[in-house]
Amino acid sequence: MIEFYHVTEKGTKKMSETYYIKAASKAAINRALKAGGNVCGSTFSPWGDRLCSVVDMPQGAVIKVFSKTIGGQPYAKAYGTVHHAKDGTTKIK
Repeated sequence: MIEFYHVTEKGTKKMSETYYIKAASKAAINRALKAGGNVCGSTFSPWGDRLCSVVDMPQGAVIKVFSKTIGGQPYAKAYGTVHHAKDGTTKIK
């Protein structure tokens, strides 16, 4: 797994992974998650795509929602982050 870091004068911080999910909206993803569906995302990385289920993604992972690609790359129309609640549910905020 490749990890990315952001270096500033204040120190080094590990960057959140970004996942792309093909869906109509964040609300559609959250409805599918609430219904128990298995929603997967992809990293679309130049080093090789990695698929991951939303429930397995780390807290705060960045989600980009897309419905079309341009030049073979996903064109994001909405953004959010993964939130795992204490009750075991997961949603995109």
